[in-house]
Amino acid sequence: MKIQSAVAGALSLVGLASAADSSWHDLAVSVPHYGRYLYRTASEEPFFWQADTAWELIHRLNKTSINFYLKTRTEQGYNVVQTVVISELN
Repeated sequence: MKIQSAVAGALSLVGLASAADSSWHDLAVSVPHYGRYLYRTASEEPFFWQADTAWELIHRLNKTSINFYLKTRTEQGYNVVQTVVISELN
């Protein structure tokens, strides 16, 4: 359950990323019933969670800066960006 919640939270950033790059079309990640690893839903390839944390990404940057950040992280090999959707400070 924790993994599924983490996946749902991380993929909530997809809406921002999709505007920056159209190659983000196949982002569905699933957990098999035995829960040993993540895999891409469409291709059933194993998925390694290479994440960066940008907790205040949505709240502190404008859209141009967010697009630049996501593009840079993609070039660096990250495939997940973890962020906070609802800020405690706002």
